[in-house]
Amino acid sequence: MRGFLHDLELTASCVLARASVAEASIALARSELSAVAVVDERERVVGLFTEDELLRSLFPAYLEHLHHTAAAPDDPAVLRRRAGEAAAAPVAEQMREPLTVELDSSMTHLAEVFLHCDATAVAVVADGRFRGMLSQTRFARYVVEELGLR
Repeated sequence: MRGFLHDLELTASCVLARASVAEASIALARSELSAVAVVDERERVVGLFTEDELLRSLFPAYLEHLHHTAAAPDDPAVLRRRAGEAAAAPVAEQMREPLTVELDSSMTHLAEVFLHCDATAVAVVADGRFRGMLSQTRFARYVVEELGLR
C-alpha cells in the first residue's frame, strides 16, 4: 500500500558522514529544517545533525549547565576562534542517533514519532536508503489540509 509520504514534498537535505561540521552547518542553514541527515556512501542514514549539535559544537559545553550567562564571556573573537576549530571536525563526531521513518509509514505512526521522540524533523527512508527530510511543520500542515481543518 502506498503511504501518504509518497505525495509529500520531502527536503533532500543530507551530508556524507565524512563531511565536516562546517559543511553540515551550511547544509542545515540552507535546509531551513531543524536537522539534516548524515548518510554513508550507500545513502543509508547513520545519524542526524541538528540545531542542537550545531550549537553544542560552536559554544562552550558549560553553557548547558548554566542558569544565567551574565558572567559568561561573549567575546566575538573567542567565539570565531572556537567556531573555526569546531568547523573542521568530522560531523560524525557531532551527530546524534538517526531518527528515521519508512516512506510507507501511516500518519498515525508519524504523529507518534513526533510526539514521543522530541524531534522536529525526521529522515524518511525506503529500502534503507535516504529519501528526504520531513519537518513536523510540513507534516502538521498536511494533517490540517487532509483532515479538512482549513
